[in-house]
Amino acid sequence: MANVLEGAFRKWVPGFSSGIGQIVAYFSKDIFMIIAAIMAGSQPRRGSFKLWKHCESWIRLACFLIAVGALTAAVTDINLAGAILTLRPLIFLPLLVLWIGPRMGEISILKFAQVAAILCFANGFLGLVQSGLPGSHVLNRYATDDIKYIAEMGAGVRATGTFSYLTGLTIMSSMGIWAGMVLLSVRSRGWKPLALGVAGILGAFACAVSSGSRSPIVIGFAMLFIWTLGSAQAWKAIWRMACLSLFALLLSILILPSVAERFHAMGDGLIDRFENSDSNTHRAFGQWEEVYHAASFHPFGRNLGGLQVGGHYASTGRMDLVDYESQFPRIIAETGILGFVGFIVLVAGMILALELYRTQTRDHGGRLAIRAGQVLIGGLSYSSMVYNHTGSSFIFLVLLVSLSNKFSWRKRRLT
Repeated sequence: MANVLEGAFRKWVPGFSSGIGQIVAYFSKDIFMIIAAIMAGSQPRRGSFKLWKHCESWIRLACFLIAVGALTAAVTDINLAGAILTLRPLIFLPLLVLWIGPRMGEISILKFAQVAAILCFANGFLGLVQSGLPGSHVLNRYATDDIKYIAEMGAGVRATGTFSYLTGLTIMSSMGIWAGMVLLSVRSRGWKPLALGVAGILGAFACAVSSGSRSPIVIGFAMLFIWTLGSAQAWKAIWRMACLSLFALLLSILILPSVAERFHAMGDGLIDRFENSDSNTHRAFGQWEEVYHAASFHPFGRNLGGLQVGGHYASTGRMDLVDYESQFPRIIAETGILGFVGFIVLVAGMILALELYRTQTRDHGGRLAIRAGQVLIGGLSYSSMVYNHTGSSFIFLVLLVSLSNKFSWRKRRLT
């Protein structure tokens, strides 16, 4: 909800596209989490401390490695604004979640996923509508006159807003896939979770198509495939979802033909970009080439915060990337190899903590829901954890929700 409201306020409400209003909107999710930490109290809940203890050792080790790497890189150079943005997902948010988790009550993962699915569907629908409108339309205009949309493709407006709007649709796509997988895990509760699960996944792919980017579509299918591995019930749920999705698409053609046409047009535009682009292999494997380059030339880092777009903007006034486009080499350039190892330990620790909880959960639907969290954390950590404030917030929110849920659903096979 904070992500959607932040985007809406920064786009359409005067005063939130720059200055103190922009800062408040940017850190709105962190402000909510700090309030949650204050309300959680100082004493861990009975029975919750052991569960979070498994995660604590990994997070503390990761934060130590990242802190040492960041200090080493800061000796060479430091961008203060960028350093705050980099250390936020690498140290601040993990420690904050580590404090909140053992002290707060259970969060209903079903309600959380339902809200995420509804918001993702709404974003996907709005994105398709906006992509077919001219850049001068009121829905594509900003409260600040000097902010323009990025570009137009033959299929329509590619990013109706700034670069953050494009990446926002990408992140919402992954979140919708996660919500859909969680809701499909609890088929035994009737038609409502199934319907919202299908809506979340359809909205996720609508967001992916509206972004004009190829990666969220590939990531979405990969997340669904990994989630189904080794689970016959998950495969049944996917087939059920596919049948309902096909029915929903056919129904949308009859009821909302213009939206269906937009989806088809944007999809064709993505296929054309994929077929005519010579950078598909580089996009898939280029990150590791850049990792080797960064590790070879900057083993101890060279500029803490210097590769954050926000930090670069604060120091130069330009919103562009510096040296590296991918996440991993940028982490190495900012925190050195040691900091990158700490990042790997952090991600692996979260996934392993969920895996331990998954193996201890008797309910099959609960195990599938936990696996969905593992898939989301792994996917977003690979692409958008450190350099996307929304992506990092979703990662730690999903970790918090997954580990706080007791998964006391009625045990029943997905038939």
